[in-house]
Amino acid sequence: MGKDSGTTRRDNLLLQCIDPFTRHLIGVERHQLYTRILQPSIANLLGWCGERRDFLALLGSPGIAYSALIFTLSFLYCALRKYFCKGLSIAGTFAISTSMVTQWTNTHWGHPDSLTFLPISILLLKRNYFFIVFCTFIGSFNDERFILSIPFLLLWWHLTDQKEGQKLNLYKSIFAFGIGILILFLFKFALINGYIGPGIEKEHSLFISLLNDYFLPIVLNPSKWPQFIFLIFLGFRWLWILPLVALTICVRHKKIIIFYSLLIPILLSSLVIAINADIGRSISFCYPLIPVSMLIIKDIGKWSNEKLIYFLNFILMFNILTPAAKVFYVPPNWWKTNPLEWSSPALPLPLNLWRWLTSPNGAQTWIK
Repeated sequence: MGKDSGTTRRDNLLLQCIDPFTRHLIGVERHQLYTRILQPSIANLLGWCGERRDFLALLGSPGIAYSALIFTLSFLYCALRKYFCKGLSIAGTFAISTSMVTQWTNTHWGHPDSLTFLPISILLLKRNYFFIVFCTFIGSFNDERFILSIPFLLLWWHLTDQKEGQKLNLYKSIFAFGIGILILFLFKFALINGYIGPGIEKEHSLFISLLNDYFLPIVLNPSKWPQFIFLIFLGFRWLWILPLVALTICVRHKKIIIFYSLLIPILLSSLVIAINADIGRSISFCYPLIPVSMLIIKDIGKWSNEKLIYFLNFILMFNILTPAAKVFYVPPNWWKTNPLEWSSPALPLPLNLWRWLTSPNGAQTWIK
């Protein structure tokens, strides 16, 4: 059961699986969780509910999130395969799998981020206006940070349409995203006001709390900017080299519109996620910037398949060899402090599962 480990995010999630409209969650995030009922509703529908170590509960969490993650990477590979050779598609998918796109879902069972990553991956592969509306609603319903992916999806469609000799209808695409967000707003309004479910009691604004605790102290304090950049780096780690190379190629080839279409969303997304404590996790919702960067390097930079595969595998090697970690803050004298005191290693999934099976309380990573 994981005795003495206290109430965790996964415990709240398991309560929601039994009753998606429960109003008996614990913790400061409970009001946010009351409106995020996608994964609990799926588990409830399938009957995958129970307590921490029950088999059915494991199917509900992390089973649903793990399944969504598998489909995310599968759709991502198919999307890459439409425009890259097999070797590049495999390397690109593997590269993204070494980032926070998988690491957070694999180790934090109370955070089914993959249910948002999956709609993003579907839109990378297949685009029509119904899909855009549906995926925007589903992805944002699970986690509002789906919105961070929108500029990169638009740029991906623009680049792939150019490659196919077509022209992206930007206004219709943005309108479809807007409809999806409007449906989300109306659905959450109905949840909060009791038109769906029992309603949600209003308390202090979590947004104001996050603004005062995280956003303003970072933005208004230049001494914290290096720490913030480091936390952003942890989202993709060495894969950040790809967008840097892509931006450089855009400048050299005078593709100024594409340059700003990539740079500005990266900067704005980084600024927006400063409102969260889990910055490395939040930037991972922008993961379409990786295939976008690959496409820019290959098509605008005129790199051969062999050169790009070699370059990508070289970066991938560093992502595999250097440790990944979840970090919420960096102490001032970090070089004098045991890193395990301020960082949590992102263990490989088999090792994390082994720790959970062998520990009486469960590994600390899975219960959060």
